Amino acid sequence: VGCCDGRPAAGARARERKCRGARATMHKWISKTGKGSFKYQFSLRAISLTLAREVLHGLPANAVLQIVCKRGSKVAETREFVCAGEQTSLDGLMSMICTLYREPDRHARFEGKEATLIVQLICAGRRPVVIGRATLDLAAHAAVTPVSLVLELQLFREEGAMAALGLLRLNVSSRWLKNYDEGTSYASARDETLSLSGGGLGQSGYASDASIGAFSSRASSAGGSSAGSDAGG
Repeated sequence: VGCCDGRPAAGARARERKCRGARATMHKWISKTGKGSFKYQFSLRAISLTLAREVLHGLPANAVLQIVCKRGSKVAETREFVCAGEQTSLDGLMSMICTLYREPDRHARFEGKEATLIVQLICAGRRPVVIGRATLDLAAHAAVTPVSLVLELQLFREEGAMAALGLLRLNVSSRWLKNYDEGTSYASARDETLSLSGGGLGQSGYASDASIGAFSSRASSAGGSSAGSDAGG
């Protein structure tokens, strides 16, 4: 809401000053001669899974499924759940800490950090069978302030396939771990974002800032696990 003279309201100006201060702090972390590295925690909470009828026809009755997030050697997964039919409602969490990199230029964006999401069928005594997969660039959803948004990811049999086999809807949250300590256990990024209520590094929700490469895209578990961080993030 703006003032009658066209200037932003006092609250908006205060929030913008806070974001500018946080951006300046982040810029100080980048070497003038090399890339800056930043630890981020990403929390993926599945909301629902929709499967095409052709997929459902190939599943056994009361099929047990699981959602897995992979990024290099890191793996986070939900608890197993029973497929409820064409659409299954979910509520769980997969958490992963990654290292993001960007050039020293103030307007540079984070380098891509692609993760793979897999929906798999649990088979007793055998390896799980992949039903569908999707890719997600985690770096596209990182900003200086906490981020939380709902995405819808189409599932495909394999990379490059044309026909979608389903849709995974999940909430993606991220936060910058400014004072990261490998021995510390961190709450999920989503819970932290909600508890900040505009405090901490900045507002919750979208944090659009070209200088750190915040993106927006359209792309939305039953309990889960978290994957820690390593040097390769």
